[in-house]
Amino acid sequence: MARLSERDVRAVLDLVGEANDAEDLAEFRAGVLPALRRLLPADFVAYNELVDGGVPVATITDPLAPEEQLAGWARHAAQNPLYQRFVRTRDGRAYSFSDVISRRDLEALELYREVFVPMGLRDQVAFALPAPKHLVIAIAVSRGGPDFTQRDRDVLDLARPHLVQAYRNAELRQRSATLVESLRQGLDDTRSAVVVLDVDGQVAFATDAGRAALARVEGVAIRRHDDATVPQAITDWVQRPEGGHALALGGGLVARVIRGRGRGTGDVLFFDEARQVLSHRGLLDLGLSHREADVLQELARGSTSADVAETLGISERTVAKHSERIHRKLGVRSRAQAIATAAAAATAGDSVRTPPQLHAVS
Repeated sequence: MARLSERDVRAVLDLVGEANDAEDLAEFRAGVLPALRRLLPADFVAYNELVDGGVPVATITDPLAPEEQLAGWARHAAQNPLYQRFVRTRDGRAYSFSDVISRRDLEALELYREVFVPMGLRDQVAFALPAPKHLVIAIAVSRGGPDFTQRDRDVLDLARPHLVQAYRNAELRQRSATLVESLRQGLDDTRSAVVVLDVDGQVAFATDAGRAALARVEGVAIRRHDDATVPQAITDWVQRPEGGHALALGGGLVARVIRGRGRGTGDVLFFDEARQVLSHRGLLDLGLSHREADVLQELARGSTSADVAETLGISERTVAKHSERIHRKLGVRSRAQAIATAAAAATAGDSVRTPPQLHAVS
């Protein structure tokens, strides 16, 4: 990795700060693009969601892309060599054109001739966010010159894990807003294990599944609607200002939190059954190897590294090496984040079945 300057690190922190301010996915998509242009000198930045072998269903650009070039992108997106590399390897780290294709072969592509040349663009660097196999979520930075450098790729790789978490947090906030709206209409979504806390950390509202999750963590049965209490382990975690957004609980239960932002606003907890989401096939689709998928499944069940080593017949040191690779591929830094991110990625894009949205940031 190239040595990054203090200015580079500060620019990454500014980008991450803006991304984490997003209240929903629309704000994340629109807000991260101008910040990326400030991070890297670029002529053009695009957020893309592609399905079914390279069909764009959402493309948001900064600045405005000409309609003719957007149409060319819709026709030839699958030709992008960076997209092809990601589909083949599921490696979401930052790569540029020069990393994956010769200049001669690049300039022979219809995509390059119909989109890049008319816009005066020569090079592109792109990275991807974890998502299920049917969906590719990619952010691309393009310019007319000079070509992107190792420093540019390193800056994006430094920012990527934080953008992964910012994306997931925006998903959770959007999910929370939808839930609150449902609650306002008097609908208790019994399939969602959700607990709303007041400013004192006490249960203000819990769905039936949320109360059951609290009881499961506490190890007791909840008999009445108002019996729900927050287990101490969760209270301690929520109250840590430096705490993360996910907590892996025993038995494969994962808690995720949306922090209250305003005065008088409490936190919202979501509980997910990790083993129901983290299928072996789904983990392979996220780019993990067979053995890495085995390790993450065991960790999601609440197993210790020693338990995983014994179950899989490998050493604890090997488990640690697999865990390092899992964290790198998912863009996270801890076991809890790996479980929560993989679970979220497995269901990401459920709403991405709409007609293509090809537009630019206003």
